[in-house]
Amino acid sequence: MASLKALLGLIPGTSEVEAKRAALQREYEAFNEFSKSRELSDFKKLEVRVLSDEFAQRKKEIQAQKFKDTDEYKKEQEYLRLRNEKDIKNYYKIKESNELKELIAFEKSDELKKYHKLEEFLKSPEFNKVKDYMALSPKKKFENSELYKILQQYLEQKRITKFKNYFKFLKLSGYSDFYDLYKSKRLKDFEELRDLVKSKDFLAARHSMKKSDFKFSDEYQKMQQYKGLKKSKEFRNYYKLIKLPILIDYNELHDSHELEAYIELEKYINSAGYKAERSKIENQKFQDTDEYRKLEDYKTLKSSKRFKDNFRFKASALYANYINLEGSDRIKQVEKLEKYIQSDDFRKVKEYMLLPPAKKLELSDEYKMEQKYKELKSSEKIVWYFELKDSTRFDELKTWEVSFEDDFSSGRLDRKKWMTRYFWGDALIKDSYSLAHDKHFFTDGENLEFDKGILKILTRKEKAKGKAWNPQIGFYPREFDYTSGLISTGNSYRQKYGIFEAKIKFNESYPVSHSFWMLSDQILPHIDIAKAENKLVMSSYWGNINTRGGIRKKISRLGLSKYSKEFYIYSLEWSQDKLKWKINGVTVATSSQGVPQEPMYLILSSGLHKEIKGNNLPAAMEIDWVRCYKRK
Repeated sequence: MASLKALLGLIPGTSEVEAKRAALQREYEAFNEFSKSRELSDFKKLEVRVLSDEFAQRKKEIQAQKFKDTDEYKKEQEYLRLRNEKDIKNYYKIKESNELKELIAFEKSDELKKYHKLEEFLKSPEFNKVKDYMALSPKKKFENSELYKILQQYLEQKRITKFKNYFKFLKLSGYSDFYDLYKSKRLKDFEELRDLVKSKDFLAARHSMKKSDFKFSDEYQKMQQYKGLKKSKEFRNYYKLIKLPILIDYNELHDSHELEAYIELEKYINSAGYKAERSKIENQKFQDTDEYRKLEDYKTLKSSKRFKDNFRFKASALYANYINLEGSDRIKQVEKLEKYIQSDDFRKVKEYMLLPPAKKLELSDEYKMEQKYKELKSSEKIVWYFELKDSTRFDELKTWEVSFEDDFSSGRLDRKKWMTRYFWGDALIKDSYSLAHDKHFFTDGENLEFDKGILKILTRKEKAKGKAWNPQIGFYPREFDYTSGLISTGNSYRQKYGIFEAKIKFNESYPVSHSFWMLSDQILPHIDIAKAENKLVMSSYWGNINTRGGIRKKISRLGLSKYSKEFYIYSLEWSQDKLKWKINGVTVATSSQGVPQEPMYLILSSGLHKEIKGNNLPAAMEIDWVRCYKRK
């Protein structure tokens, strides 16, 4: 008997059912996609972390943090300890003092440069030499002078014999006559005349002449000239002087550069200028020297307040401490610590550590992580996922997977899936056939039409020749007045247990019969998932066909008119111990008897089992899709 809902017509519309199915499928796909998403993976990882004991312990540790436990505190304390040490306190006292600033400026000043230059000069041998010299007596000053050396040079030359002889020669009587003849042309002429008179030729000529003749000769005249000159005072003095030994010294010095230099030196020694210069040297005073003036400049600078103050500061123990520590590792450490303590990094740590525990936690990554977790956990998508995860909403989709389907969208029959004959006709005679009581003949696909993804199986009034099957006589030829069509998965698909369904529109055209049914290798078992005659029939046949009364059945019927106006989804849910028929997901019949325990295949067919009256042909059974499922 059909279910109460079916009898009351409480079957939802097919479009509504499909829309719900599609929506559920989309939601399931979205669920599965989200299950694999990075977003969910990150959430789960975050959840594991946030709910872990380690995370809870870390939160406690964050709130329990104290500044005293940090490296920053230790560094601050180290800094304060160093800054409070006496020598370091004094170091910074001096470093920041005006005295040090003044000393730095002072040491860069031109005054100090001048002072050091003067000091260096006052320590130099040159200064001491001048100072010692100025302390000498006038005589000693002169004896240390260049003038004295010049005088000594002059006196030394004056004592030389050749100079003494030279000037002695000059003072001899007859020197003026000597000087007049010395190297003169007259002396040269006289000597030539002398040489002539004393020559052999002259003597020979004289002896060759008579005495009287000789007096009147040129030779006599020349001889008389010679005698006259020889007897003259001038020549007698000359020849007297040239016989003196000191003439050698005279000749060496006369007109020499050496004599000229000596005379010049003597002239200088006897000059007023020399005497004035000597007097100046002998009367020199230290107070009149540049050295004395530099000494006074040095004393003035050294005794000035600025110099005294800076020298006193530089000699102080505080400055010595400053110099000792300047650039030291301790000062470097102080300044390194000071720089760090004044940094934003240190300030942030200290400010953070002095916050209340709750505020510390709020600033932590753990707090942000926890807030992120709470935010995600309450987000629409995560809430949706976990509501569905533990629900039964997708149980059917999780339980079942498609094992066979065809939506006929290609516009032609897929011969790999479907055959257009009875299975045994194709297997035994390689031909189509109908049963003996059938008024129609199943053509080999000629009664199939496709229209916009819809398969139509048409029953027509038309003559046809074909084979019929009679169990008593077997196959025999026969003429038929009607034709129809059949599709079967006998060669391609068989399944034991599962869900088998099709979206079909049964056009009301009784006595034309439209069937969505299942068979195995034998006539029984036989299941009509949906069969439209004058009623909508859901049935199951089982037992032994060869035994009288051996065929058993379970039949449920519904009025056909409601189901002939539009498409409905007709389903059979077959389990090991139960058959369940559904229309648009609503159970309309069940049976726990004769449940098949062997694989079965699908058949969709139309046909006539009695003569038809009226104008109901052609009649169509319209199939949108066929789909089968098996358990995963």
